[in-house]
Amino acid sequence: MRPELTAFQIEVEKGINDVLDHLGKLVADRRIAGISETYITASIKDQDVTFWIYPDGAALQLGRRYRAFERPDHEALADLGCKFIEELAKAAQGQGTELKD
Repeated sequence: MRPELTAFQIEVEKGINDVLDHLGKLVADRRIAGISETYITASIKDQDVTFWIYPDGAALQLGRRYRAFERPDHEALADLGCKFIEELAKAAQGQGTELKD
């Protein structure tokens, strides 16, 4: 059975690809996984940045620093996606992010 992605996952992944393309960066090791829920996981090529896109949330790991982007922290799912993409873009550029050690 082929895993189904949510509209949120499809839109966030498209946003990530657009932003990274603009920055001259590439997605590496992309795969779809999960048992109870389907998620996308990937990294940014040649950087220590890994990300996950869940049906209604996302997470970002930069080295040992990790941050989850969850529904209760954002009024709308679209806001969550935008904030996640913004933080991923900062990480791709080597800028400081709001990630925790």
